[in-house]
This record gives sequence, structure tokens and C-alpha cells, in this order.
Amino acid sequence: MKEVCEGFWNCISPDAWFTGIGTLIGAFLGAFLAGLFTIFSVRKQLKHDSSNKKKQEITSYLKISSDFSSRIKAVINAGEELEKRISHDDTRVGVFEEKTIKHSKGYLGSLNNVSKEISTMNYHQIPYEFYNCFIIGKEIIDILKVDVEFLIDDLQKPIRTDYIHWSDNYEGFTKGLKKLKEISNSIDEFDIESKQELQKINKVIN
Repeated sequence: MKEVCEGFWNCISPDAWFTGIGTLIGAFLGAFLAGLFTIFSVRKQLKHDSSNKKKQEITSYLKISSDFSSRIKAVINAGEELEKRISHDDTRVGVFEEKTIKHSKGYLGSLNNVSKEISTMNYHQIPYEFYNCFIIGKEIIDILKVDVEFLIDDLQKPIRTDYIHWSDNYEGFTKGLKKLKEISNSIDEFDIESKQELQKINKVIN
């Protein structure tokens, strides 16, 4: 005659206990590992998306920076050439050479063109920490336009009794050029930092 067990727990054999516990642990570990994998995948995707977004931001910035810098440097180079011409003519008190006056008028025209070109750039794509540098650069260009316009009047005076280097307009012109060089150097440093950051991002993405 078979023995009849009393109670649910008494009717479960040790093998059944171990099998049941093993099944539960296996199910738990499976769910746990699946959850970890999901979390890891989501984090990886978010990091990838964030890296791609940052890459797009840096790429857009470098495009604007390249356009801005090329125009600023052209202004600086032409300004330095004008400064040399003025210094050459200013070795004596008298009348400036016609080519120096012509060069200064051409330079003023270039300043006007550059001012219009950089005014249409999308500065909203420039990172906040770099933004002020670009705005100051634009403001210096606008101030230079005024200084050079008055400087041309000084150059065209029929007879000078003082050296042009003593002119407030010439001083404003040379100071403006110096500040513009500082802005240009700062932007170059920003570009180096941005390109290094872009290299790091590309390693993460790839």
C-alpha cells in the first residue's frame, strides 16, 4: 500500500525542490542578464547619438570658423601692408603718395565687404564659450571702418605739418589691427581644441 503524504510541502521531494529552485534561479539570472544587456545597449546608443550630435556641432562650428578666419586674416594682411606703406611715406613731412591713398581706399572697400559677409554668418552654431570672440571680431571690423575712413582724410591733406603717426585716426587703425590679430589667434586656438575633440569623438563612434 502506498503511503499518503500529508500537506503540500511534505509531498515535494528534494529533487523537485532543487529542480524548482534551479529553474527559478535560472529564470532570474536570464531576466537579470537580459536587463543588463538592454541597459547597456540603450546607454551605448545614447552615447553614440550624443557623440554624433556633438560631432555635427563641432563640424558646423569649424565651417563657420574657417569662413570667418579667412576673412579676418585677409583684413589683417591687407592692413599690415597699408601700415607699411604709410610708415614708408611718413618718413618725411609732406604729401602721401597717390598709391598709398589708393591702397587705403581699397582697404576701406574690403572692410565694408567683409563686414557685410560676416554679418550674414550663423553665429548660433558657435559654442557659447567661443561666441564672444567672434562678436568682438565683428565689432573691431566695424570700428576699423570708421578709423580708416578718417585716416584717408588725413592722408589726403595737401600739406601735413605733423607725422601721421601722431594722428588719433592712425593710432585707432593700428590698435584695431592689433586687437584683430589677438582675436584671430584665439580663434585658431579654439579650432585646435575643437579638432582634437572631434578626433576623440570619431574614435568613440568608430
